[in-house]
Amino acid sequence: MIIKRIIFSVAVIIMLPAAALSQKMGGEYEFGLGATYGTSVTDEAEAGLHFSAYYIPVSAIRVGADATYYLVNDPQYQSPSFYEVNLNAGVYLYNGEMFRLYLMGGGHYASWSSERPIAGSSPEVTEGSEFGFNGGAGLELDYDTILFYIEPKVSVNGFDQFAISAGGRLPF
Repeated sequence: MIIKRIIFSVAVIIMLPAAALSQKMGGEYEFGLGATYGTSVTDEAEAGLHFSAYYIPVSAIRVGADATYYLVNDPQYQSPSFYEVNLNAGVYLYNGEMFRLYLMGGGHYASWSSERPIAGSSPEVTEGSEFGFNGGAGLELDYDTILFYIEPKVSVNGFDQFAISAGGRLPF
């Protein structure tokens, strides 16, 4: 758990100078870092680190990918790991000066692994991966050199879950 906190702290420290030095050039690319809260990750909801990269070829369309590494903290498991990767396409419903509203959907891949200790024998290893689809919406608030975002999203036909992500993106 301490390693996950160190990784998160380093990622935030790396992103802060970039946010301070970046200038809004054309907004063709956006790179982001945030947090996710996902249900159905374990028996309870879990928080995670959210990374995203998008390309905006025209003012009405966005394509890109995002990845979430969940900080699973379940005492019955040793070394739990869960992550997901999404390939997304979206369309802007509103693309204004201060904020943008969009719908998105795409492909979803999730992978997990864990070990459960068993007294008197080797641990039980559980692992797997699934493909599915995702759909959701997003809202971006343009605050000078950073775009703050919030995205509720549902993944189905694989690892079914609801997740909400929030954070900041740097446009380039």
